[in-house]
Amino acid sequence: RFAKFIAMEALVGHDDGYMINKNNYRVYFDTETKRFVFMPTGMDQVFAAECPFEANGVGHLAQAFVDTPAGKRMYEETFEKLFRSKWDVRELEATTRRLQKVIRTALVKDELKDHNAAIKNLLAMIAEQTKRIEAELAAWKTRKPELSAK
Repeated sequence: RFAKFIAMEALVGHDDGYMINKNNYRVYFDTETKRFVFMPTGMDQVFAAECPFEANGVGHLAQAFVDTPAGKRMYEETFEKLFRSKWDVRELEATTRRLQKVIRTALVKDELKDHNAAIKNLLAMIAEQTKRIEAELAAWKTRKPELSAK
């Protein structure tokens, strides 16, 4: 579950989240499983082009997790699995457009231009983040085998 949390933060470029900035997260104690669960909050800074895909030492648990060979392998496998199974650019674009239509009904005429520009920017950020993720996955595959061996 923790691997999914940090992988999803990296996928969406949440550079103000736990893994990269030790910020904008909550820890919840699940009384059923008797485990702590990390949850993202304050996701107002996503798709950040400068957001690394690897832990940078600020989120101590994330760093400790990926510093172990098993944790690094689990993180990378989870990152790729989430990207391949959940990151659907067409669906992200369709959802953005669908929400745009709903939001537009609440805007006054003077706000429409800024809203349209924001939507265009968001769509461009999604496309750019997709390219960054694909490049990162390609780089992981070309590393020395002992770094990414299963």
